[in-house]
Amino acid sequence: MPRLLTPAMITALSAEVLRPALLASLQFASGTVYVWSGLGPIVWSGNTFQGIGTLGTVSTISEASTVEAQGGIDRALRNPCKLAQ
Repeated sequence: MPRLLTPAMITALSAEVLRPALLASLQFASGTVYVWSGLGPIVWSGNTFQGIGTLGTVSTISEASTVEAQGGIDRALRNPCKLAQ
């Protein structure tokens, strides 16, 4: 199904500088959280998205011949602890 561009969208895409943004709605048992890749709140489609800046990132998926977990929490930010026995 083709999607039509509004005149405002065509103008924005023709600009010398483009400012793309990623918007995400994250659904939890406690409710839905709306976040986006910039700073500060923005409203889109009736929902207020809170900016998380560089706290959240999206990267490419790479393939390898082995299976291993990648990403997660930066080792420098981890606080090792031992469980009480």
